[in-house]
Amino acid sequence: MKDKIEQAYLLVQKERELPQSELWKKLGVSSREGSRVAREMENRGLVDRTRELHGGRWTYILVSKRVGRGVSSIEDIFCLQCPYEARCSYDSSKYLIDCIYLEEWSLEQYARHHQPAERHEEQVVV
Repeated sequence: MKDKIEQAYLLVQKERELPQSELWKKLGVSSREGSRVAREMENRGLVDRTRELHGGRWTYILVSKRVGRGVSSIEDIFCLQCPYEARCSYDSSKYLIDCIYLEEWSLEQYARHHQPAERHEEQVVV
């Protein structure tokens, strides 16, 4: 069933939104098996399931919760530009653990992506 969940998730992620009735047809499984796969994906937090009327029949619409990020999410990672990158390796993670450059970059990225929303207060004219 693990392979079916992975296949199903890839289908839902590709479509962003997919009726459950279409999912099991695309997977080539019974509606019962398709329902199990969809429930398991929902339990794992991979999709949202909402009941909707689709093609004159009630079905669940599966919506992917996670969006693939692609290469753009790592293209500005510091390690790719680091002059000390050659020192880091799978065998010696010492440099990664102690790397102040990576730490600074990580904190900078975190701050950039987790800035609190600006509060827009209306000015009251008296």
